[in-house]
Amino acid sequence: RSLFRTKTAALLFGLLRDRRIDVALIDRMSGIAAARATRIDDIRVTANAFVQRPMFLHLHKRHAALVEPLTLALRDMRADGTTKQIEQETLGPYLDRAAEAANGG
Repeated sequence: RSLFRTKTAALLFGLLRDRRIDVALIDRMSGIAAARATRIDDIRVTANAFVQRPMFLHLHKRHAALVEPLTLALRDMRADGTTKQIEQETLGPYLDRAAEAANGG
């Protein structure tokens, strides 16, 4: 068993594509983008995260007045399902495969 660290997602997914590694650990969005960029379409993404960590948007100080409206808009988007819809539209095929794999499919 070995651990490989790469400087870029593209290098990581190149190792996966070339079967030099069996598992790649990366955040979902970057992994899906790297898979698309390296034209890998036969990977599976786990349904559950290995780890979860809080993520925050950072705005330039000239946009300080947008912090509260943006916070409220994101909360509303989560509540009304907009974020799930965006996720499905952008990551759908990969998420569907992850769900299938998690269910033994």
